[in-house]
Amino acid sequence: MEALRAPLDAIRTRLNRRIALQRAVPESEVDVKAVRTFWSSLPTEVRLEVLRFTDSTVVQRVHDYMIKLLKADIWSRMNDVSTGDEPAPRLEGFEFEAPAERDCMGSLRAPIAIMATEELAANDQLLETMEELLGSPLLNGRPALQHRDWSTVFDVSPSSWEELQQQLYRLVELAIFHAERDPYYQLLRDAPVPPMRRRRKAKRPAKKESTAISAADQTASAEQNQKAECRVNANVE
Repeated sequence: MEALRAPLDAIRTRLNRRIALQRAVPESEVDVKAVRTFWSSLPTEVRLEVLRFTDSTVVQRVHDYMIKLLKADIWSRMNDVSTGDEPAPRLEGFEFEAPAERDCMGSLRAPIAIMATEELAANDQLLETMEELLGSPLLNGRPALQHRDWSTVFDVSPSSWEELQQQLYRLVELAIFHAERDPYYQLLRDAPVPPMRRRRKAKRPAKKESTAISAADQTASAEQNQKAECRVNANVE
């Protein structure tokens, strides 16, 4: 079954990408100058709302990729494999939102959102940094995908932390573009929300608290779990 599933998944992925490209906003409707002006005029509180992502597929994929890269880091250290370069930073400028309560083993629960840190959102050079990392100006050569197709940005599993960072900046690019077209954010730009309402909360069961944790903390927790798993496996053997 696994041998049959892989080709089918690849076909499904290609079809989804093709459909996403067909649904993308036409290039003639992309006003880069308007997007830049809009973003520069937003207060940090509103920027934080724009750069908070709750799509379960996106969050799960980013988290899974992070764990995969973390396991690769652990394997390299355990086998004394070194590239000679400084270790790559892990998801700079982003943090996860996860339920405050921990599981029975005391580990952090799976995240329910990924969002930009306040430092990243407030950075007036964000667009320039994003363009440098993506290799071209805003939306140049990259389709303006519709919101429901954002998960296709993560169809390809990244082989490095830098590639995962690029995927997240691609997500940021799409979020900023669509925010400029959204009347809700146009209204907030003209009448900024108070700091206490700086993020719209995702719909989730009542009476469940959540907390923001950095990507580094999330990976550290996953790393502890992975090391514990390695110790258990070693004992069993």
